[in-house]
Amino acid sequence: MARIIVVDLDGTLIRTDTLVESFFLYLRLFPLRFFWPLLWLMRGKVNLKHRLANVVIPDASSLPYNLELVKWLKKEHKVGAKLILATAADHRIAHAVFDHLGFFDEFIATNKVNLSAQNKRSALVERFGENGYEYIGNSKADLPVWESAAVIHMVNPECGVSNAAKKLTGKQGISFQNKVFYFKVLQKALRLHQWLKNILIFVPLVASHKIFEGTFALQGFLAFFI
Repeated sequence: MARIIVVDLDGTLIRTDTLVESFFLYLRLFPLRFFWPLLWLMRGKVNLKHRLANVVIPDASSLPYNLELVKWLKKEHKVGAKLILATAADHRIAHAVFDHLGFFDEFIATNKVNLSAQNKRSALVERFGENGYEYIGNSKADLPVWESAAVIHMVNPECGVSNAAKKLTGKQGISFQNKVFYFKVLQKALRLHQWLKNILIFVPLVASHKIFEGTFALQGFLAFFI
């Protein structure tokens, strides 16, 4: 019988969360309707995911995939493993990722029920049986799923998740550790090394002795940070 490898999406197959990606994409396209997602969330997370997916679907080709994991999955698929994408994301987002990558055999995702934690475990056990699958995840929500998995694989596990997973009865599999630290990314995004050049903005103010005049100083600092 072929190995069944079930893969989580958010924080595992990709380095981000598709709900967050969808939310910011929505805000970029409809900034004046920022309050609608808050109203949708009041009727539950499933409703929020469904409503957002009605309006926006992140481009599957531009998502930040965990390339090390993708490479491993392709290799396992070539030797006969059956790959299942199982995610709490809306089923339309899962379908987009499924179509883009092309190496998954099937996918299950949130439709009427939020496919996370116990709900995901129940769906997988019903489909493949207890200990009938290997599972790759990263978060506390994956712990119930690992409890019924034959093999536990982890990708950049959240704080405390690795130790909790090691206490489970499932066989410990591969751990992919390639997380990029937030502050390192933030520093690069802010381009702090370029800020030194911005000091030149203040040269005319100093030369004209207007550096301490309120309006000019404020405009100078705004220009510096912009």
